[in-house]
Amino acid sequence: MIRGFLENSSPFLKFLFFLFVTLFSFFAVFLLGITIAVMIWDSNIFSILTNPTFSENQISALKFLQSVQTVALFLVPSFLLAFCVDKKPFSFLKIDKKPNIRSIILILIAFFVSFPIINFLVELNSKLHLPESLKHFEEWMKNSELNAQKITDSFLKADSFSEMLVNLLIIAVLPAICEELFFRGILQKIFTQWTNNLHFGIFITAILFSALHLQFYGFIPRMLLGIYFGYLLIWSQTLWLPIISHFINNGVSVILFYFFQNQNLENQADTIGTSSQWYISVMAAILFGFLCLQIYRNEKNLKM
Repeated sequence: MIRGFLENSSPFLKFLFFLFVTLFSFFAVFLLGITIAVMIWDSNIFSILTNPTFSENQISALKFLQSVQTVALFLVPSFLLAFCVDKKPFSFLKIDKKPNIRSIILILIAFFVSFPIINFLVELNSKLHLPESLKHFEEWMKNSELNAQKITDSFLKADSFSEMLVNLLIIAVLPAICEELFFRGILQKIFTQWTNNLHFGIFITAILFSALHLQFYGFIPRMLLGIYFGYLLIWSQTLWLPIISHFINNGVSVILFYFFQNQNLENQADTIGTSSQWYISVMAAILFGFLCLQIYRNEKNLKM
């Protein structure tokens, strides 16, 4: 039978098969998405991809394609590999166990505590520069991130509560589920088996998690976020905890953007804990560490 036929294969073979499945899924499903998009937005879909002007119609098309891409690149290959590697794919992906309510409350508190830390790391990351020989590459990265930020800001705009809910689905729900299945559910397990080291598996996956977002100036905070998600999975043995944490991280940004935009208020949340307020980041880091310890202890007690 096909189910579980790779169960006894080496981590390297599993990785190669996963890479193949990911590429096949992306091209097949994304091609289907493009076909549907052409039927809805006519041939203008190609001009939208090459030269977006961020009109309302174009943003709708881009949101649709973003959703298709997330499913094609992360969700489909994760379930396909889990099906081929284990006769109990849901157990393999660790989505068959419910998360603990106390742990969910703790990660919610931890997220808000981490605000100053993330702001400090983003500022620190933005001050890093590549060698002079790579100056043109750095300029290309800056321009790419500026364009990506324009698209993100256009995605986040919502004139009604229903539009904000759609944004939550596209920017928070889908990425949280699909990316965690892909990175923590599959890759972290493969790299842990490959290196025979739990921590190496977490760190390698976190580096790839950050690198594949193609945002150099957010690399460090996103990598550390990936490490945090990785340990949440190890402590709890359920993927739902990092999924929920990932959702909170993305979802709060969507909600805050909607609130500040519609109330015509200035969002100063990104300035809390920056270099001029470094002491806030230090206190936040201590409190965040304490909350992580509480999550670890809570999950450990549940296993006893």
